[in-house]
Amino acid sequence: MDVRLSRRSYSSAATLPALFAVAVACTAGSALAQPAAWPSKPVRIVVGFVPGGATDTIGRTVAQQLGERFGRAVVVENRAGASGTIAAEFVARAPADGYTMIMATQTTHAVVPYMMPKLPYDPIRDFTPVVIAAQNTLLVVVTPSMPVKSIKDLVALARTRPGELSFATGGVGSSPHMAGELFARIAKVQMTPVFYKGDAAAVVDVIGGRVPIMFLNITNMIQHIRGGKLRGLAVTAGKRSAILPEFPTVAEGGLTGFDVVTWFGLLAPAGTPADVVSRINRDTNQALAVLAVREQMATLGIEPVGGSAEQFAALLKEENARWSRMVSDLRLRTD
Repeated sequence: MDVRLSRRSYSSAATLPALFAVAVACTAGSALAQPAAWPSKPVRIVVGFVPGGATDTIGRTVAQQLGERFGRAVVVENRAGASGTIAAEFVARAPADGYTMIMATQTTHAVVPYMMPKLPYDPIRDFTPVVIAAQNTLLVVVTPSMPVKSIKDLVALARTRPGELSFATGGVGSSPHMAGELFARIAKVQMTPVFYKGDAAAVVDVIGGRVPIMFLNITNMIQHIRGGKLRGLAVTAGKRSAILPEFPTVAEGGLTGFDVVTWFGLLAPAGTPADVVSRINRDTNQALAVLAVREQMATLGIEPVGGSAEQFAALLKEENARWSRMVSDLRLRTD
């Protein structure tokens, strides 16, 4: 009996190393089967405009903050052209893994899509909303020689001179262009848009008095307002600007319901996993709450926003409905 017990003990002891090896192998195999923690490689934010503009600045600010939180490089890639639609198409066709996003604006995802009959992407169906990053208001300005000092004055003058007043804008379908068109519609006046190849050239002509009116991002107007080269009348947002609080809103000037801001938000390709979207959303909201980030944006007239992915999705649908009607009514088209 002792011999049999000894043999059994020896047999069990001999199999322990083998069982341990099998267990280790199974555990290792299971670990290898698990997906790598996201992100496991650099992330890129695509910007559809040239470096130096508001979209690029916001994209780089967010990228720097996300890089610190991800522990991975977050790079900004400029793919300018066709009012940002080149960048949007690129991201729409990228893998839905969260490693490629676009810093979208209403130009790329609510206006231009309805101006291009053969647009290679759908602004809602082909993207996953992640987070609204920021917004900034436009400022209604006139050349100092204009005999107006308020929105009421401007509307009154436009009504006495139907079709004679014009406003400068850097591009068809841009926020300044659409703001001007909406202003004319709500005020029930006729104003003619004058298009330039970029905002800088348009500003020069407004300062020179060749075109009397302009709607432009507050960021690009501050120095000219303070230098007396342009006269500011009102901001286009629904509330006053923290950076130039002395200017009333257009709505305060009598045009009830007028509210136009330029928004910037992160969109990923459709089908991006919910947990990845949640991670990016959370970290972006944390980044936008950093005091240094808020102060930096404020100096440029930019307001950090944040919020949930669902809120961005709702805004996207609302903006598409709003501006698609305007584009259709104005019969705006671009190649």
